[in-house]
Amino acid sequence: MENKEYKKDGKNKDPSILSYSGLGLQTVLIIGLSTYGGSILDAKYQFETNWFTLLFVLVSVAISMAYTIRILNKWNSK
Repeated sequence: MENKEYKKDGKNKDPSILSYSGLGLQTVLIIGLSTYGGSILDAKYQFETNWFTLLFVLVSVAISMAYTIRILNKWNSK
């Protein structure tokens, strides 16, 4: 039998596998939507190089990393 810590309301303090998979899906969604938006802007303005896609991907990776670190720190502090 496992020894688990529970809050007063009876719920487990540790995030479940669904929480981790949800975090991964949110990360993919952030990067995917920004890449799609960048490709739309690149198609509209028709530069030789896909600058908007490149910029949006780099910014979205930084945002998703910061978001992931913030959420994991919140989960570890509980």
